[in-house]
Amino acid sequence: MYSKTTSKIVENTLISYLDKHIAALKKGERFELFSASTGINYCNLVHYISAPEEKYYSRRLSMRISQIINNNLSQMYYQITQHYCGYVSKNQQKKLITWANKLIQMNFSFDLFKMLVQCDARISKAAKTQLKVYLKQRIDAAKNKNNNGVVVYPTKQPYEELDQVGYWCLLNVLKAKDFQEFLGNSEAFDFYCEYTKFDFNKFDVSWLLNLYPHTLEQIAKNEKVKGCVRVAIADALNDGEIALSDSQRLQSILVKHFC
Repeated sequence: MYSKTTSKIVENTLISYLDKHIAALKKGERFELFSASTGINYCNLVHYISAPEEKYYSRRLSMRISQIINNNLSQMYYQITQHYCGYVSKNQQKKLITWANKLIQMNFSFDLFKMLVQCDARISKAAKTQLKVYLKQRIDAAKNKNNNGVVVYPTKQPYEELDQVGYWCLLNVLKAKDFQEFLGNSEAFDFYCEYTKFDFNKFDVSWLLNLYPHTLEQIAKNEKVKGCVRVAIADALNDGEIALSDSQRLQSILVKHFC
């Protein structure tokens, strides 16, 4: 159980770092996100102010978000998307949506689009069109690198954003029919968008590890898919090449959803 004292200390520390970060950006200076002693990103503190099952909104954080918006500190939208969206009021989320839409119209950013999704915003046709243009550029760039034999270290998943869009389609945040043109580039994307038609010879059980229980239930409603997933998990567990923690999670997924 989180004590009020502990929560207050964590929130105070977060706000202190955030104030320094905002001040540095306003002066045009760099700010180090990671602690020199621990290597921990200070933004992660927001997730420890309250217990995971508790719905917590920070008024002080909302005030800082207002400062970020008013000063147009677009350098911080990644931190907002990844960490802060769920901890500010609905009213503040509306302000974030307005800000993100304005910035996207000027210059598309996948992180800004992700912010719209995180804030449960209505996605405009214009934003979807910009997303498609961006995905095509990313796919073309990945294919050109492969053709040229270019490898960049550390390597990044070439279709990471495409897979994320597929995941949103699986969650019905976006409509899979709007992104049919991108099928055939990434097996994960293909599974997320069309799991009922998927070739399970290409299936990777790791895709299941980050799915919500209700999403797993949705997939398991199709008996053919349910059987294919069950066989794939059983084969992966029998191979013994999966990390112990992932193996335990897959066993739990198998028993709860696909048996």
